[in-house]
Amino acid sequence: MICPNCGHEFVKEAPDSVTGIKTVMLEEKAATISALAGRRLSELTAIELAQWAVASGKKNHAIRVAKAMEQTSDNYLDTFAKAMGYKKGWAMYHTPAVDEKIDFYDKIIS
Repeated sequence: MICPNCGHEFVKEAPDSVTGIKTVMLEEKAATISALAGRRLSELTAIELAQWAVASGKKNHAIRVAKAMEQTSDNYLDTFAKAMGYKKGWAMYHTPAVDEKIDFYDKIIS
């Protein structure tokens, strides 16, 4: 395809490149999960929890874990929000009340 205005010729990428990108992304996700394997979710730092959430696709579970960890660790939720790319107000909105008990399944990552 050639641009009628400037004459630039657009080259169409081969479909294999899209498959290659998906393969690389899957390999990165697998590497992230395998690096955290054998550890409990409650043992992860906020940044590691965010990496696990993105790699595993279990963001809602990770948010629940982060809320529970906020009760024992200061700024855990803020750090988690930054790592996930959330806005500043997100952590304020999701900060649990002082007497609120948040349970979560503390699974071992495999």
